[in-house]
Amino acid sequence: QHMPPFPGGAALRGDAVVTALSATLRPLGYGIRVVTAAGEPRRADGVEIDVLPSSDVENAAKLAQRVGGELRLGWQVGRRLTRGRPAAAYISSPAFLAALVASLWCRLRRVPYVLEVRDIYPQVYMHAGLLSGSSLAYRLLLAASKYMYTGARRIIVVTQGLRASVAPPGGSVPIDCIYNGYPESL
Repeated sequence: QHMPPFPGGAALRGDAVVTALSATLRPLGYGIRVVTAAGEPRRADGVEIDVLPSSDVENAAKLAQRVGGELRLGWQVGRRLTRGRPAAAYISSPAFLAALVASLWCRLRRVPYVLEVRDIYPQVYMHAGLLSGSSLAYRLLLAASKYMYTGARRIIVVTQGLRASVAPPGGSVPIDCIYNGYPESL
């Protein structure tokens, strides 16, 4: 959702991911296009930056505004991700609802995707008191997130605890843990 100079850990992580992908894929002849929601991201050599118009979703927004904003963001990202038949997509969550919509676009257009999971949704909504674990909305979001996980070619998590939470049945999707700014030994 964010890239530098936006202040925050997710922006720094996004910058590191883009740098690593560019270093790996550009020599193989692949282009890199970053679709982001906020600000004026720093430009990188050989990386196309696509800033979505007024799609930043603030965490402090009211629930209805945040849900609407994330769904709109996912729709815009999905449309951009599937233009011109990309070789693959890298989708980062949060924003959770945006990632759900973007991954659905990828599945419908048969674009393989890697999913980066930094928080476990919809469980975050339940623990925040926004949804009951027995509600229909929670169960639907849980099923949708499982569908998103099983459709991924690879899942990247930021903690070992998340690995077990997102693992599709039967170990059908490889899961890697890449910590936020810490050496793997920690």
